[in-house]
Amino acid sequence: MTGKWTEWDGTSWDSSSQLPDVHWWRMRYGSEGFIGEVQTVPIPLQPEDPTSTEPEADVSQSDPRTDVTQSAPAEPIVGKDGGEPVPDGPEYEPDALRKLLEENYGGGVEQPVPGHVGNEGFDPDAPWFPSLSEFPDPPSPETAITGVIDTGLPLSHYRTTGADGRTRILHAWMQGAEWVPAQSYLPFGREFMKADIDRLLSDFRIDPAHPEVDEEALISSAGLRDMTRDRGERTLARRVAHGAAVLGLAAGRDPIERGGPILLASLPGRQIVGLSGTFLEYFVIYAIYRMVAFCDLLWSRLPEQVRQAQTVQGYPLVINLSFGKQAGARDGASPLADTVRLINTERQKKGRSRLHVILPAGNENLLRGNAAVEVPSNTDTEIDLRVPVEDHTDTFVEIWSDPENGLDGLEISVAAPGAAPPPTAVGPHGSVQSLTNPSGEVIASLYAENRVGADTLTRKLYTLAVAATQTHGERPEAPSGSWRIRLAHAGGDVRKARINVQTDQSARDGASTGRRAHLFDAEYQRYDPTDGRVVDSCDYRPAPVAALALPPAAEAAGATVSRFGTLNALSHGEGLITVAGYRESDGRPAPYSSTGRNGFDPDFAMATDKGPATFGVLTSGAADGSTVAVRGTSFGCAMATRQAAAALRGRPGHGFDLANFLRASLTPVQQPPSWGAACSAKVGPARLTNPVTRLRAAPR
Repeated sequence: MTGKWTEWDGTSWDSSSQLPDVHWWRMRYGSEGFIGEVQTVPIPLQPEDPTSTEPEADVSQSDPRTDVTQSAPAEPIVGKDGGEPVPDGPEYEPDALRKLLEENYGGGVEQPVPGHVGNEGFDPDAPWFPSLSEFPDPPSPETAITGVIDTGLPLSHYRTTGADGRTRILHAWMQGAEWVPAQSYLPFGREFMKADIDRLLSDFRIDPAHPEVDEEALISSAGLRDMTRDRGERTLARRVAHGAAVLGLAAGRDPIERGGPILLASLPGRQIVGLSGTFLEYFVIYAIYRMVAFCDLLWSRLPEQVRQAQTVQGYPLVINLSFGKQAGARDGASPLADTVRLINTERQKKGRSRLHVILPAGNENLLRGNAAVEVPSNTDTEIDLRVPVEDHTDTFVEIWSDPENGLDGLEISVAAPGAAPPPTAVGPHGSVQSLTNPSGEVIASLYAENRVGADTLTRKLYTLAVAATQTHGERPEAPSGSWRIRLAHAGGDVRKARINVQTDQSARDGASTGRRAHLFDAEYQRYDPTDGRVVDSCDYRPAPVAALALPPAAEAAGATVSRFGTLNALSHGEGLITVAGYRESDGRPAPYSSTGRNGFDPDFAMATDKGPATFGVLTSGAADGSTVAVRGTSFGCAMATRQAAAALRGRPGHGFDLANFLRASLTPVQQPPSWGAACSAKVGPARLTNPVTRLRAAPR
């Protein structure tokens, strides 16, 4: 039996520096939470105040969360160790870029970093790199560089080496590794330059005459696996590592193509990033900062006459980000989208190469975590959130008003299983209300914010946090069952709102204790009653019965819970390329591949399955030389990144449309006869053919 909801409180939560998830985490778990002793680091965030974007006259006194127009001046940058200085001037301002982004997108929200990973003495105003003398030799100016941001990224795989046996990885930032005092310029984690990785490959070589290394010893020595701490890095200890699989497809060498230079950023474990992806964007933004800055500094090492001969300054950089989440406005405004847009705007002004970021469509299509509801005037609209039993992780749900509503008074209430629904009310911006059990302990909280979208219209955002339904220790549990979310508004036309259940992962890698909640709708059809096939967003009829793709009856009948709108929330934004998945044998869109909505569709699809009886695609396992079968849009994204890097060689300019080029060059000239018509919300304008990637080793 549950207690009651408190009144809306605008004093206990500082929405200007805390995400709702962070307030909940601190309230429920204190300073330690899942991850032991933590510290917080400054992190960019979108402007907080939706009603004011006017900058203050004095930049030093302006609010970094509401100042969206100020630019940071270029400042002299000196080598951290007093060695060869980092170039100063209009062409090389990586730290000025960081300052610009920080001033536009925030002076800091709380972000957890384990004590052994963080640099307590980090100076955010100091340069973020050592001297240029520690940088590798620059590649030729027409070279395109591939960046991979993921988890479980290996440094010792043979497929990341060149013909000379040396690594092609120019720089690797292992964000979850133990920080070392010698790298005082890093905010957290540990980095390796090319020379560091080559040294590891040499030191741990089993036989000087052969390239094989003692991979276990190398990984432990580099701090990439830590079995001594409860939350230490250990992704590479498993048979399959997501990052290793992505890296193999995006940049792994094969007998035909040796591959180009690589930048890596290995994200911390899911306990740090957040089980629902809370902090994912911010760790990613940190990684993007360093990748862009590294490329510019590396470019500065080219001879001056070589640089001056180029019409565009800087290496083309394409970053593979095979991650996604369901939280977000899905309107083109997000910290990630804003960062990429801001970077490219500044780079175009200064005649520098363009940044490209490629993301997956996501695998959320069939998980019943997305709903679009209509709220008539003076009538309550209700939807059930089914929270499962024995769920060891908290559940987070976002409720967004449509932009035309503005601050129109979208009311909300939430009833726990078996409880009478409380009256609906409007939550003031920056306020929170909590549900307590009979002992007075908080088991759920509801947060209210007003958010400005890319269209400058305001949306109401409610974030519901529900405690785990099974816990260890003395933390209170929330009841499992049907939590009823009720929406209403006082007058005017029918209003619309969108509800999204956020990603929910187990706290421990490989565990299944994080059971995901879903939205219930009696009209939602999961399986086709005629043949038992999983119902997808759009009907698909292979040739020769091919016809225009139409929504199935379950969607057309007006079901509230929908597959449309499940597309990766991170992929909505200018300059981001989104990749869906399809089955190669008959062209059928992958049922798990998420679906777009309102014009936010994938840019194209890659083959993520071979056939009905052939699971996924083959790529590198966690251990060097191993091969695994993986499936999902993450790996279609990786294959697209490989082709993007090849297309970008010698094409660094901002006028080059990468997505169009890939569609033109990889769309089959003649569609296979077995393929039928596919819905654009599932696969975008085209299904592209995959490059042939051979996993057999090249002659050694």
